[in-house]
Amino acid sequence: MRTYVQDQWLRMWFLGGSEDVDYSVDDQICHSGHDAFVTDLGKVWNNLSKHCQDGAHLYVRFGTLASAKSDAKVLMRRSIEESGEWKLLSVRSADTAHAGKRQADYMGQDSTAADEFDFHAILN
Repeated sequence: MRTYVQDQWLRMWFLGGSEDVDYSVDDQICHSGHDAFVTDLGKVWNNLSKHCQDGAHLYVRFGTLASAKSDAKVLMRRSIEESGEWKLLSVRSADTAHAGKRQADYMGQDSTAADEFDFHAILN
C-alpha cells in the first residue's frame, strides 16, 4: 500500500492520467509505525462510512509482508475499531497469496506469500 499510486501509474496513464510517475507519498497511508498505520487506515474506514447507508457491509482481504513483522489480524481489527463506525463480524483465513495469482510469481521473485484473512464488518 505504500506505493499503490506509483504501482498503478501505467493503468492510470491508459485512462488519461499523467505520463510521469509521481513518487510523492503525501496522500497515502502512513507507514512510519504500526500505530500510525492503524490510525490512517481507521480514517479510511471512517471516510468510507460517510458514503454508505447504515447496515452496509465491508469486506476486506488483508495480509502483511513477512518483512513488516506484524500481525494482519491485529492491525485490521485495530483499524476497524479506530474508525468508530464499523463493527467487525468475522475474520476467516483466506490461505496465502499463493492461492490466487501472485504477481511475484511472474516476476521471478522467491518471496514467501503471507497469510491473508477475510474481514467482514457492518456499519453501525
